[in-house]
Parts: sequence; C-alpha cells; structure tokens
Amino acid sequence: RGIEKAHCVILPLPAGDGRYQELSYGQLNPLLSALTGTGGGRMSQIRDTWESRPEWFGDYRVLPALVSGLRESYGELADLDETILKAQGAAVVPLLKAGFDPAGKKEMARRVEVIAALEGAEATPWLREVLPQAKKDVRGAVILALGADPENVPLLLDLSKTERGAIREAVLRALARQDGEEVREFWTAEVAKTPEHVEFLKDNWTQWASDLAAAAFRSLLEEALPAKGRDTQITYEGLLTLNCVQAAVLGKSSPAMLDCWRWIDSQLPALSKVKRGQGVRHVDLGNGLPVWLLNSLCAAGSGPLCGLCRELWEKDRDSACYLPHALLAALLTRPAAEVYEEFLPYFKRSVGVRKAQAIKSAFGHIFW
Repeated sequence: RGIEKAHCVILPLPAGDGRYQELSYGQLNPLLSALTGTGGGRMSQIRDTWESRPEWFGDYRVLPALVSGLRESYGELADLDETILKAQGAAVVPLLKAGFDPAGKKEMARRVEVIAALEGAEATPWLREVLPQAKKDVRGAVILALGADPENVPLLLDLSKTERGAIREAVLRALARQDGEEVREFWTAEVAKTPEHVEFLKDNWTQWASDLAAAAFRSLLEEALPAKGRDTQITYEGLLTLNCVQAAVLGKSSPAMLDCWRWIDSQLPALSKVKRGQGVRHVDLGNGLPVWLLNSLCAAGSGPLCGLCRELWEKDRDSACYLPHALLAALLTRPAAEVYEEFLPYFKRSVGVRKAQAIKSAFGHIFW
C-alpha cells in the first residue's frame, strides 16, 4: 500500500558494445578478473577461455574489458587481446573508436591496428581524420594502416619527405605495399640512397621490387669481391646491410634476380676468399650464399627458382653444392616416383660424405 509500481524501459545495447548472452556473473568473473586485474596467471586464463568458450568474448560485459586490455603493459597479453578482438569482426569498430585519443599511448596504437585489420581500405576516411592529431606510436600505426588503400599513395609520398625516424619507417612499410610508376620511382631512388631499405620490400612480389633487390644484392657483393692482388674484408656494417638485403631477396624470382644468382655462382671461388673485418665474428660467403639460395627456393615454394636450381646443379652434378637445391626443386615440381628414382642413388654410402650431408640438409627443409 502506498508504493507505486516502478516502470522499466529496455533499451538496445549500443552498437559494437557486444551482445547479451545468458551467462551468469559467476561464470564470467574469472575471465573478467583476468582481463581487468593484475598479477600472474591471467594470460593462461584468457587463452584457455578463448580456446574453449570463444563466444563468451562477444558478451556485452566482456567486450569492453577486452578493449581496455589493450593498455596492458605485458606485451604478450595485449597481443592476445588484440588477436581476440580481430576475430570479433567489424561490429566492434564503434567500440574501438569510442573515446579514441590520437595523442594517446600504445593502447590507442593497438586500437588503430585492430580497426585497420577489420576494415582495411574502408578505414581511410577515419584514418585521414585522426592523422593530423596523431602522435608517436599512434601516428606510426595510422600511417601504416593508410597503406591498405592505394588511393593514399600521394599522401604517403608527401609524408616520406617530412617524417623522420620510426615514423618514416612506417611510411616506408606502407609504401612497400603499393605498386605503380610513382611508387617504383620512389623506391628506385630510396634504395640507391640507402641500399638496406630494400628490406622493406620483402613482402612486395612485383617484378620491379625483385629487380631492385637483385641490383642491391649484386652491388654489395661486388664491393666485397677481393681487389686484384689483395684480399677484401667485409665490415660489420657491410654484413648488416647484406643481411637486410637478403630479407628482400628471399623468394624473389624476376629474370634479373635469376641472373644475379647465376653471377653469384660464377663468383663463388672469389667470394669464398672474402675475410671478416673488425667486429665480424664469422663470414663464409662461399658456403653461405648457396644456403641463401636454398632458403629463397623454400620461400618461393615453386616458380622460376626451381628451374634455376636445377640448372645450377646440372652444370656440375659431381659437386654437392646444389644437390639439396635440385632435390627440393624436384619435390616441388615433379611426380614423387620420378624424384625417388633420380635421387635414390644419393642415399648410398658410396656417393661420399659431402653428398650424403647435402641430402640430409635438404630434408631439414621439409615438413610433412
């Protein structure tokens, strides 16, 4: 008596905030504590729940906690939260944009990475909007995300002239995803000025990227070749640059790259004489470069490098140098029975230790 009835109004959940699931607080509490708390053991709790109950992460109580977990100082845990968010789909984008601070810290950069992964080129308008205010890590993440849209090439080319340090590296990574005449001209000038920057093109599979990698690779090796009448030493800085270029060479197979490997083969005796300079612990280009070719073949998986490896082996079958290359190339391109018949003799003890070891090294690259 004297108590009025209360009236409730049921409102829909805000877009992107998750969905209602019939889960009790007791069920979710361990997961929520792991996402928002401190101390050890949290990562295993989150990972185990993700593996056994992935649908729980779409709950309206869990999803905001997952986003807040991007500020986690423990990097591996923040990475796991980011991976789970990317699996939630584009519906979570409004939640990620809510309260976004372009001048924020690593958490905001991670938000950009998730949005870019979910929206790709469709994120361009928002990225362009936040770019002027973006700072430090966030700015780098925004610029890298702009690389998903070819329409951003003019902007990225302009940024390459003004940005410095780590932010310019983000510009380079974004431009490495692009193609076209302007982009090719930019990279030609960039690699001519700083050869090690060809490393940014390691995942660019255009012919011009392969040609630039081949040219930089050969140029560095020509510098290392012994001059007439004296040995040449490779410096620590030179070896670092060569390793950077190697990353861009792996898997590339344009005609210029194939010719580069043929030239390297012709120069192996001279390259074997290159000595280590100050600060270099070990250098063996004579044996190391064929291994790089083998790794490149494995990175390519198929294509012209298979024919090249067979060609180099056919030149001198008595040498063990390219035997592993020929075996792997055959496995990639020919029927199993043919490969078995041709290479079975190399498993006999009579072939010699070097060839037997070469065959073993080939099998070290095979995963069945």
